Amino acid sequence: MLYDPSAVKNRISVDSKQLALARKHDPLKLSNESKKEIKMLFETKNSESPSLGAVTNFIHSEINYNFRHAYEGLRNADGVWKARLGHCIEQNLLLRTVIPELIPELKQKTKLMVVKNPYGYGGSLKDLGIHLFVLAPSKNNLVARADAVAGDVLVAKKNEIKDSGVCSEYLNHREFSAFCMQDAGEDLGLIHKKYDEALDCLDIARQIDPNNYTIQITKGDVFFNMEEFEKAEKAYKQAIKIAPNLSDVHSNLGNFYSVLGEYKSATKAYLNAIQRETRDTEITEDTIKNHTKLVGRISSGKF
Repeated sequence: MLYDPSAVKNRISVDSKQLALARKHDPLKLSNESKKEIKMLFETKNSESPSLGAVTNFIHSEINYNFRHAYEGLRNADGVWKARLGHCIEQNLLLRTVIPELIPELKQKTKLMVVKNPYGYGGSLKDLGIHLFVLAPSKNNLVARADAVAGDVLVAKKNEIKDSGVCSEYLNHREFSAFCMQDAGEDLGLIHKKYDEALDCLDIARQIDPNNYTIQITKGDVFFNMEEFEKAEKAYKQAIKIAPNLSDVHSNLGNFYSVLGEYKSATKAYLNAIQRETRDTEITEDTIKNHTKLVGRISSGKF
């Protein structure tokens, strides 16, 4: 599920505590030692003036892809470089950090964009998940979308870049810090079964960005894996409290009830989802399908 800030009701204002926590857990940290090493190695391998394409390909060639999300916790840009290993988010956060070091004219001009199921990666879109891209201005009012995982740069109109997946969102530094802490919590809880550490990460993510309802969804998923179903339900309902008019969070609650065999509650949650809006067409399709299936089974007495 991709966070949609516009869906949040009664937003909590940004304060100094949130900003301080975002700086403390900054995923874009890169030591001076690593900066120096990166610059020397890049200049050794690239004789021409640095370009966005050259820098992107450089990170692609230097960092091995970590398919299994083997690292336990939050690996910042410096950790990715020193390990020479990272999954898609880690590789591109390193790219975002390195670009202004190698191309000073792009300092303060890059953006981070997260995309759900980006187009052009082959296979089933639903298997791709959330991907991070780095955006930078290009010639003729076009936008360049850099991706260290693929090692390429796509140049297109702004709306074409924005619509390059099922849905997408730009993240500022504070939101991205929370996003990375949430991603670390998800890996710790759902992959490594390190539940206490996962919940600690998610609590920090929530403190940095209390408006991000997807953090509550991930928290609920961790509790579900722990078989703490009451706590999972509470977390999922907290997400609904933050974004009550968003289809996504109601559909998620319906999925939860359906897995537990509480089919009438699931049907009600799916109906609430159908009656609300979302920019995620996949959630709309899945919700309608799940609701229709349950209604049919309930009316035929199969439950």
